[in-house]
Amino acid sequence: MRSTVANFGRSIVIEDAIQAFHAGQSPPPAFFYCSRNTAEPARSSAESIIASIARQLSSLQSGLPLLLPVVATYKKRESEGFASGSLRIDESRALIIQLIEHYPLTTIIIDALDECDSDSRADLLETLETILQESSSMVKIFVSSRDDQDIVCHLH
Repeated sequence: MRSTVANFGRSIVIEDAIQAFHAGQSPPPAFFYCSRNTAEPARSSAESIIASIARQLSSLQSGLPLLLPVVATYKKRESEGFASGSLRIDESRALIIQLIEHYPLTTIIIDALDECDSDSRADLLETLETILQESSSMVKIFVSSRDDQDIVCHLH
């Protein structure tokens, strides 16, 4: 499994998607469970959420080599002196769009979006929308959230 999220952070939706994968009914999902926990600020950052999705898509299966777009991104960042730093949201988005080409179907689950930092939620939603629009392969995105007004308006 490609996931790096611990069991304590999973929801029923994520568990169902993982079970469907293990049953051979769907490819492995890429997912993130948002949290406003001050001890883990990255769990509410749009940049971290998208970077995590990119990491999960970086290899077709655990134990297999990284896909070429990941290696190319690393080499480019390394040549610019930024190999060890985190990807910016636009870099992760571009990488995800390239990685999706390697999968017949990609399912992305963002659970508890309302727990995402309110200042970066719009960036996250716009990034997900761009991924849907620009991907050449089938992409399904599932977002769960409370009815925070900014999210409702954006998803309308």
